[in-house]
Amino acid sequence: MRGTHGKRPGGGQVPAIVAWLCINLLLGAGARSQTAAPAALVPPTPTSSGHFRVAVETAQPVTINRMYTWIVSVEDSGGRAALEAEIGVDGGVPGLQRHLPTAPRMTSALGGGKYRIDGVKFDMAGLWRLRLDVRAGGVADAVMFDVVVRP
Repeated sequence: MRGTHGKRPGGGQVPAIVAWLCINLLLGAGARSQTAAPAALVPPTPTSSGHFRVAVETAQPVTINRMYTWIVSVEDSGGRAALEAEIGVDGGVPGLQRHLPTAPRMTSALGGGKYRIDGVKFDMAGLWRLRLDVRAGGVADAVMFDVVVRP
C-alpha cells in the first residue's frame, strides 16, 4: 500500500489537466477582454484653461515598442461633445531629451466628440508625459497627462 496514500490510480493526472485547462481558459478570456474593450487611460480631465474635458481610452495595456490607437473624447466646459475638434499630440520623458519616436496624429472624427489618434508608440519603459492640443469652436486649449509605460 506504500505510494497509494490518499490517491486513486491515475487520479493525479485528470485533476491536474482540468486545473491547467481552467487556468488557461480564464487567462485567455482575460486577455481577450483586455484587447476587446477600451479602458480608460486618462479619465475625464479638464484642459489647462478649463475650456474642455478630455478623456483617453486604449484597448491595450501600454508597453514599449507597440503601436497604439487611442480614442480621445472631448467635451466643452458645459459637458457637451466638442464637435469638429482638431487634436495635436506631443510628448516625451520628463527630465530627458527623449521625445515620442513617432508622430501620432488625429486620423478621424468618430462622432459624438470622439476622435481617433493613430501612431502612438513608446520606445522606453517608465514615465512619459503627453500633451494633447485641442481646438474646437474657435477655442484652443491643452491638457497634459502622464502615462506609465511597462516593459
